[in-house]
Amino acid sequence: ETAYQKLFNSRLKWLVVVLLAAMVLIQVGPFAAPGIFVQAETAMERTGTVTVSAANIRSGPGTSYDKLCTVYLDHAVQVNAVTAGEYVSPYGDQWYRVTLVYSGSTLSGYVVASFITLDPVATTTTAEVTSSETTSVTSLAASETSSSSESSFLESVTAETSILESTSGETSSSETSVTGTTSETTPTTTVDFEELLSAEGFPESYKAGLRELHALYPNWLFKALHTNLDWNVVIENENYPGRSLISTSDGTFGIDGYRSTDEGAYDWATNTWTVYDGSTWVMCNRDVIKYYMDPRNFLSSTMITRFFQFEALNYQPATQTITGIEKILSGSFMGNKSFDYIDAASGEMRTMLYSQAFLKAADYSKVSPYHLASRSRIEVGSNGSSSVSGTFSADLVAAYLKRGEVYTPTSDDTALDGIYNFYNIGAYSSTLLLGNIRNGLIYAKDKSKHLFPIVEFNPTYQENQAATIIPWNNRLRSIVAGSLFIGNSYINVGQNTLYLQKFDVDNSYNGLYWHQYMGSIYAPYVESRSIYNAYVNMGMIGESMTFIIPVFNSMPSTACQLPSTGNPNNWLKSLTVGSYPLTPTFDPANTGPYSLIVDNDVTSVSVTATPVTTKASIAGAGTLQLPVGENTVSLVVTAENGNKRTYNLTIVRKNIEVTPTPTPSPTIAPTASASPTPTGLPTVTVTPVPSATPTAPATVTPSPWPTPTVTPTPAPVLSSTEFSVSESTVTGLNPQNGQNTAANITAGLTAPAGYNVAVVNADGSPCTGLVGTGCSVRLMSGNSIAKEYIVILYGDASGDGKINAIDLATISWHLLKKKHIISNYLQASDVNKDNKTNAIDFAIIGRYLLHAFEINQN
Repeated sequence: ETAYQKLFNSRLKWLVVVLLAAMVLIQVGPFAAPGIFVQAETAMERTGTVTVSAANIRSGPGTSYDKLCTVYLDHAVQVNAVTAGEYVSPYGDQWYRVTLVYSGSTLSGYVVASFITLDPVATTTTAEVTSSETTSVTSLAASETSSSSESSFLESVTAETSILESTSGETSSSETSVTGTTSETTPTTTVDFEELLSAEGFPESYKAGLRELHALYPNWLFKALHTNLDWNVVIENENYPGRSLISTSDGTFGIDGYRSTDEGAYDWATNTWTVYDGSTWVMCNRDVIKYYMDPRNFLSSTMITRFFQFEALNYQPATQTITGIEKILSGSFMGNKSFDYIDAASGEMRTMLYSQAFLKAADYSKVSPYHLASRSRIEVGSNGSSSVSGTFSADLVAAYLKRGEVYTPTSDDTALDGIYNFYNIGAYSSTLLLGNIRNGLIYAKDKSKHLFPIVEFNPTYQENQAATIIPWNNRLRSIVAGSLFIGNSYINVGQNTLYLQKFDVDNSYNGLYWHQYMGSIYAPYVESRSIYNAYVNMGMIGESMTFIIPVFNSMPSTACQLPSTGNPNNWLKSLTVGSYPLTPTFDPANTGPYSLIVDNDVTSVSVTATPVTTKASIAGAGTLQLPVGENTVSLVVTAENGNKRTYNLTIVRKNIEVTPTPTPSPTIAPTASASPTPTGLPTVTVTPVPSATPTAPATVTPSPWPTPTVTPTPAPVLSSTEFSVSESTVTGLNPQNGQNTAANITAGLTAPAGYNVAVVNADGSPCTGLVGTGCSVRLMSGNSIAKEYIVILYGDASGDGKINAIDLATISWHLLKKKHIISNYLQASDVNKDNKTNAIDFAIIGRYLLHAFEINQN
């Protein structure tokens, strides 16, 4: 050690002592007194938005201050100042003083700075850039470029401003890259751009937005993806149960008015939604699907942060860097943080930044590291989750304890400790506690083969090719292997934008609609913002980029809009009229008419009605005056979203009953008739007999006519000695060697006299080939259908009349909850007839294909 080194070390020690003493005296850093924060504010005026699922606004810069309100993702705020406050792990001690609108009122308070993303500074000329802004930009650029590039960045701001201010589009900036760096792509002129739009075949309703974006960023390239799909057909397929989800816990995206009210997704009688994943994820409605699927909603400068869901997600080493990755990870548990892992070749413990791991993953998978980093952050959250903690069994115990239950981990639980899944691959829906995370960790432990042939992770694979599974038992393995899955399953097979990973409309991977990476309807919308902000913060927003924008057939003439945010329920929970019984008994699903009859002395009644949800209002209830006769009452229930539903009630008040006084019948004295006096006979004197009071005639009950007994004509039915015919199905088909043809089926069925048999496909067209599940056998009387039977071919889950690998694939997707089997096809999948479609049925079909098992078709 030289004298110079000794002197330097001595002074360094004294400097450390002085700094520590100063920190103790002013109580900052690790010596800060509880509840005391340094609050020297730095004024700033910037707009921003909340970029976490929920953020508390407090009266001061610390969690001990009163909570003023809670705001949710994408809530806009005005940032007035930044200050140091309480350290909140892992976000740091920076807090923003913000002003915002909440429930119609303007509030001012403090929020953790990492919860807010500042909007880009409005473009301005070099002369107008303040010294503080220049310092900020220079500091950012200095982290990766030389001082010369700093001035280039400022020059680019001037160039971009001139583009915005130009009306002719012929400014000198057209010869300069918007980022101030040399670009291989020359910005197109207005004429060239119009030709490109026409060549790509963009509809007119797309062009105005694309022109606006082109004026801002002329280096961007827009490509049309012509899906050749009908818009309405696409919406119906994306409306499949469990396919397009929103979270009820999200105050921005999960509000009542955005949720589905389809049968099975919603119970009108209880105002509850069916949960398809976790404890909060429910189906959204068609209008929400239309909004997020309509690209035109995001083709404008005001929605530019959402436009990056169309960016091509292939790896571009020239523009995608560590600095950009860190911008995306900032404020999360991965931002500027490292982790330890064991190197497979040397067995040594090593350390790596998360941003470095994502860049390494991009190099292997050829997927954008920005996409990988933002996807991981969305999947596991800014604070991380049990998918990446490495302590699944302990997390499960804690989750049960939070519910007030005691849980003892099983060996299956502890086997997942030390396993990581940074993208939640294989974490399919489950309503069990941490069930979806368990599914993802099982995949990471037992099912992934992606790392096997990579020397870095398996240096001896040439000698060990039997062991193809390499578990994701450290963070690096998980980040790299997951990227390979995303690349091989999505990016590199055509689903190479955020939009296409959510909405499978490119038809490049074994069909349409079902092959989606995420269930959340707004995942591309949210993730797009992180990528956009990373480009902005690095000054690369104007670089040459490619955007792939889908086009559909029969789209509406204008962009689809979001529905009303209000609750849709307009049902009554109960309806009573005093103590009188209603006919029929009240049913919330039945709007009537209901009726009752009251006596004449009842002059008024009290009608009481209760809505299913207190968010609805009722008109027409209360005390009603009753004139004699029929009274019609209409109860109108108005939902929070304005939709109305009318329940009808008829109340009859009887007339006054008058009992008539009977009129007595008169007593008639008969007059004696004069009798002729016969000659030679004595005269006879007749004494009249007094009349008795007439008695009312007896009522004679006529003998009733005998009621004839009608013998109903039996319904025509099919019969067969070859097949099994039930009330509604035909089974017993023999699929061996294609014997289940329409001709053979028709020949094996017997129709009653006067009827004939027709076999049709599931869509109603005549069947001339193989008969499979979903086909129908019709008993015809002329051109009329007298009775219809559904064909069930056990094992034929796809309905093509064959039992083959396609059926195995269909059932496997059903078991993985990727694509559900429904109706008759679900019955056909239950080959062992235990009323469940599960792995046993899958195994039976597999053995059948190996000619090791016969499936009973009866």
